[in-house]
Amino acid sequence: MVELLTVMTIIGLLAGISTVNLSNTRMNARNARRLADMDSIRTALEFYYGGEGGYPSDQTDGLVGLALGKGNATMLSSLGGFSSVVSGDPYLESVPANPKGGGSDYLYYSLNSDGTHCFLNNCPSFKIEFVLEAPINGMPAGAYLAGPLQNVSAPPEEAAKILARVSSSPTDRFTSVVLPALDAAATTINKVRNDPTVDAVSGNVVAPVSTAAAVVSAATGISSAGAAGVAVQSAVQTAVSTAATAASAAGALGQIGALFFLLLTQPFLLLSKRKDYAWGVVYDSQKKMPIDLAIVRLIDDKTKRVVQTRVTDKAGRIFFFVGKGTYRLEALKPGYVFPSASLAGEREDGNFANLYFGQKFSVAGSGLVVNPSVPLDPAGSDLSDRDFIKRFVRNNLRYSISLIGLALTLIAFVITPTPMVGGLFVINLALYLIFRRLSRPKQPAEWGTVKDEKTGNPLSHAVVRLFSAPYNKLIETRVTDKAGRYNFVVGPNVFYLTATRQGYWKTQSFPLDLRGSRKPEVIAAPVRLRPVTEPAAKNATEEIGGKN
Repeated sequence: MVELLTVMTIIGLLAGISTVNLSNTRMNARNARRLADMDSIRTALEFYYGGEGGYPSDQTDGLVGLALGKGNATMLSSLGGFSSVVSGDPYLESVPANPKGGGSDYLYYSLNSDGTHCFLNNCPSFKIEFVLEAPINGMPAGAYLAGPLQNVSAPPEEAAKILARVSSSPTDRFTSVVLPALDAAATTINKVRNDPTVDAVSGNVVAPVSTAAAVVSAATGISSAGAAGVAVQSAVQTAVSTAATAASAAGALGQIGALFFLLLTQPFLLLSKRKDYAWGVVYDSQKKMPIDLAIVRLIDDKTKRVVQTRVTDKAGRIFFFVGKGTYRLEALKPGYVFPSASLAGEREDGNFANLYFGQKFSVAGSGLVVNPSVPLDPAGSDLSDRDFIKRFVRNNLRYSISLIGLALTLIAFVITPTPMVGGLFVINLALYLIFRRLSRPKQPAEWGTVKDEKTGNPLSHAVVRLFSAPYNKLIETRVTDKAGRYNFVVGPNVFYLTATRQGYWKTQSFPLDLRGSRKPEVIAAPVRLRPVTEPAAKNATEEIGGKN
């Protein structure tokens, strides 16, 4: 429930930030369009003046003005000036209107030289009223007047140099959109740089930097838990399938994508109690434990299209409501292989029944529930001890960075209790919780300890491996912490352990038969490693077990 609330908070914050940013971007784009429209209209009017000897009449009494780009002012031609149809030679075949529907119209007024209203068709001057929604290029929001080229008035005098542009080329349009964002960024940077107070430092530097560090730490840390991008490709299906082959950062986003998919589409899994008759389960074929955040697709065998997608919760649960047809299932989880080869042909596996191995199945009716048990074989990639230790150290470093970033943003919020800093703290906290959820799952209270047989001191950075005895298959690997601790959570099966460390003899445990267990068990046997300076044990299995 905490994870659900946290993720929903993140989504709310990101949605709010995205909405504000999108709104600002749209306003800047509309303002840039208005400036370009003024250039286009005034340029056409200058051509009209050169060809006809004056500017066209606004066809009004001079009190309201002619709304350009609508009604009888959608075209500008030699006969009749502004009209809804071309009469004579066209000067502007499509007169632009305000890009914001329902906004203030572009109002055209034909003027005499003294500024009074001109009723004739060839007038010596004109003005166009328009409104900017937001500041742009040094011009504040508000009403503006555009007249003949090089004759512009506006609330700020410096606006003239911008409105006097004649060209409306793609380069000018691009510049007018990009410059507002650059100006805003430069203004913000200058404020931070020129303000020496602790308040500004904590609010504008410490909090964002620490949050950015937490983002990088969480993303790269989570990626070490699985292969790149598999879960993203599954969770959002074809929408982001082209990103599924990205490097480790994509793997991180994949796991986050699977978590979001679970929380947004199947939140009831977090609140419901397990009912064995109603749920299928995806589980580790060797550990006999449910697999979290596995992606299971229901595929129509005839069309080969994905019909439904499910993401497993911590209990590995899945189910599908299906109609009549022929289907098959596909399961994906980084670090696992589907279908299971070790249990191929079996119908039951201890407490797991109705095993599924990728075969087609037919459904005769509609509204039926498909809830098989889907075993996955662990990939069992056995890296060297050195590689496992490097991974262990990197994960601990990322975890420390996450904690430091969280602490820094909390301190920044205490110093500068503003909504922005508070939002950054919430984002940082959410990233930390996601990091814990995906790469540092909750550990049981029981721990085994690896110690030096001679001195009894705990040994850090010892590598303990868990194997399935029936198949001698590597299942999982742990690196001991500074207290020499390790553990494995397993289901009913037969296992054995090996333990290695530089400068010590490799040892192996006796088989640990847990087939009679009806609930998850913790393997936390005490381990004694003998230094290589001592003779090797006659029987390596005698080194693991006994008192801790």
